Amino acid sequence: MRKIGRVGRVAIESFAGHIRLRWSFENKGRSLQICPEGTKNGLKIAKVKAKEVDTALAKAKLGVVDDILLPRVKRLAVNQEVDWDLKQIWERNKELKKDKISLSTQANSWKSVDRMLQVVDCSQNSAKSFVDTLLRSYSPGGLRRQFDDIVAATNAWAKRNDIKNPWKDIKSLLPKSKKSSNRSKEAWSRGEINEILQAFQEKYKHYYPYVAFLAYTGCRPEEAIAPRINGGASYQKPIFYVQSLGYPITSSLV
Repeated sequence: MRKIGRVGRVAIESFAGHIRLRWSFENKGRSLQICPEGTKNGLKIAKVKAKEVDTALAKAKLGVVDDILLPRVKRLAVNQEVDWDLKQIWERNKELKKDKISLSTQANSWKSVDRMLQVVDCSQNSAKSFVDTLLRSYSPGGLRRQFDDIVAATNAWAKRNDIKNPWKDIKSLLPKSKKSSNRSKEAWSRGEINEILQAFQEKYKHYYPYVAFLAYTGCRPEEAIAPRINGGASYQKPIFYVQSLGYPITSSLV
């Protein structure tokens, strides 16, 4: 927030990329967004509006009820953004943050939100209906990232207008993720390993060395396949698996 002028009781400020008026009326802070910064004659327009508000405030202080100006003061105090639907809020959020957010985020995360808002009626005020509609086209996990962006945008909108955010809890309306499999994480016993190896010896002898190597070392299949013995040589020292490298199949390193 940056003050750029004053007309009587009314301050003229730069706030969130806009020129706004701010004053106190009936012991409460009031504000009115005029136009985006950089608008031609924007400051001049703001001063004219500020003069109208200041005149009405002066009459109200003297107990003079002005049928034209006083009701207008109360009406002007309500920012037009309050009546915006979710699509308008999101577009305004992008406009305010486009110079602060990376281009990759705008191209990926923001585009995902854009697509999401195309499949739902953004004018509805019910967060539950909004979520229920989206769940017909998206999985709960697929919506969580987009909802993070929506909550951030609507929180900023609510803060600008000093109102409660009806969208702040939309993530809590998503179904909870199902619990993972109840499969036991216990390792096979020595007796079970011996039975498995014996079965391979009897029925699949060509796989036995590979399976035995996995069983006795605990390494992963891709790690066991990687080592190569050339010219009849054998490994005489311990093998340490530190990291793995991947190459395309056409690479000369393969």
